[in-house]
Parts: sequence; structure tokens; C-alpha cells
Amino acid sequence: MTQALRLRSTRSLWDPSYVDESWIGEAVRLIPRMRAWVDTHYPGTKLAVTEYNWGALEHINGALAQADVLGIFGREGLDLATLWDPPTAAEPGAFAFRMFRNFDGQGAQFGDASIAATSADQGQLAIYAAERSSDGAVTLVIINKGTQALTSSVALVGYGTSGEAEVFRYSAANLGAIVALPQQTVGLSGFTATFPASSITLMVLPPSGTAPATGTATPTRTATASATQTAPPAATSTPTLAATATLTFTRTATPTATPAFTATAPLSCGDGSVDTGEQCDDGDRDDGDGCNSACRYELIPGSTSGNAKLSSAACIFEWSVVNPGNTPAT
Repeated sequence: MTQALRLRSTRSLWDPSYVDESWIGEAVRLIPRMRAWVDTHYPGTKLAVTEYNWGALEHINGALAQADVLGIFGREGLDLATLWDPPTAAEPGAFAFRMFRNFDGQGAQFGDASIAATSADQGQLAIYAAERSSDGAVTLVIINKGTQALTSSVALVGYGTSGEAEVFRYSAANLGAIVALPQQTVGLSGFTATFPASSITLMVLPPSGTAPATGTATPTRTATASATQTAPPAATSTPTLAATATLTFTRTATPTATPAFTATAPLSCGDGSVDTGEQCDDGDRDDGDGCNSACRYELIPGSTSGNAKLSSAACIFEWSVVNPGNTPAT
């Protein structure tokens, strides 16, 4: 239940139709809402989410949510995002970042020219796309959040080329590595592929055959994807997931910062003063009190035993994700 909620709750970042299932109890659409405030009151101001954590970064479920969040940040044009308490280099959450920043271990990255890509059921099969300005390649990140494989036929209208696409995948089948798979043939009309349950797939398609015209309106490419869920043997019918993606080449923000996956305590950590390299300093090097032994913020569950220090330190936003059925401590 908690894992499914974690994957649904990313919709609070953008979806006006999604009612937040925490104590908030209403549509949040965080990034579009903040963007509207900026446009109305502070035009030109950059937009940032300066502290976030969707939890479970040590688990494939948390990696799926983190990859989804990064895709949303890029698609919505967020200028800056800061993950609170990053994963270790070996945890699944770190591989979610690598899928965008270093998926082949040689520095290959997701594109920097964001392409609008929408799925009819983004909560089950999330789709993100971007063109890579360095070589014109079209990169796709497709996240299957479900517990069964999905076979998807992806039609590319106006793509204008064909060839072989590179395929890389991170999934529960191998939590220790991003796996390079056999190339996927991409025809002029598109391709068909199967996306395993609980997986993040990155595809690198050959550059589009139609380049954007200089000094004129940006051309639009359209991709239509229909995914058929692989039914268990006893199933009598196969449900269908329809997805559509419109590829419009406009440059917006995509994840650009490589996270620091390790935290080393500064020499002054524990002296009660926040110094360079510290996020916090509560005068000790204890974990579990909101400021950990490396003087970094940490997620704590609050206290049910009347401990005011723990209760007041519990962050409201993260609380709503981890304990959606509870009202946060104040």
C-alpha cells in the first residue's frame, strides 16, 4: 500500500486532477502552482524545490519514484532541486540519477532539450523524452510502475528516420547495475518493446530526420504509444493502456546536477555552529534527532511518546509522503 502510494504521490508535483492522499486532501500541483505565482507576482524569478525526498531510496520502489520525480522536474522546467539525504552510491536511488546522468558508465546522459511526452496513464507507464543537443539523439525514459510487464507499440509520427536504438535498463532483476540490452530496431513508423514490471528503461534513438527550422516555428513530432499489459496465464482478457506523446522541441530544464552520494562529517561537526559543509549542527553527532552524525538533515518519524525534540524536527512535507494517514507534528 505504501509503495503504491509513493508512486502515485509524485502526481502532486504537477497533476491538477490528483487529490493528494495525505492530510493535505486537495490537489497540490506544486510546480505549476508555483510557476503561476512567479508569473503573476515575480516574472523571471527562477523556480526551485530546495528540499525533497520521496523515501525508500534503498529499495527499487524508491528508485522508481526518484526517476519519475527527475522526469517531472525536467518536463515542468524546474530550475533547481535539492535532494535531502541522498542515497549511498550502491543504493537503488543512486541508479535513478545515473539513468539520467551516466547510464552507460562512460558519462552518457539524458537529453538537454526537453520534449513534451504525455501518457494516458502516467501513473502506470510514465514517459519522458528529450533531444541531446551534442549529437541530436532522442532519449526516452520509460518507467513501468506496475507489477506486471507492459508491451508497448510506439508510433513515431514525423520522426523521419529509422535505425537501431540503444537500450539500457535498471530493474529489480539486477539492483546492482544498469544493464545494456540488445539494440531495438526503430522503423519510420515506430517500434514495439516490452517493459518489465518495476523497471526504468532508457532508449537512445537516432537523431530525427527533420531538423528544427532556423528562425521559424519549431516543428512538432508526434508519438503515439499503446501498451498492452501482459496478463497472467489465468486471465481471460488483456487490458489495454493507451499512451500518447507529442514531441515538441523546446529547450527547458532537465536534471543537470550530479548528486553527492557520500557525506563526510566536517571537522567542526557537533560544535553547535553551522559551518561550511554542514546543513545543520545541533551540538552532537547523534543520529535520529533530525541532524545526523555527519551534520546533514535526516528524515525522522516524529515521536509518539511526547518527545518534543523529535516531533518538532519531523519535516511536514516528507511526513506527508511517508505517513500519509497522519497529521504532521508541529
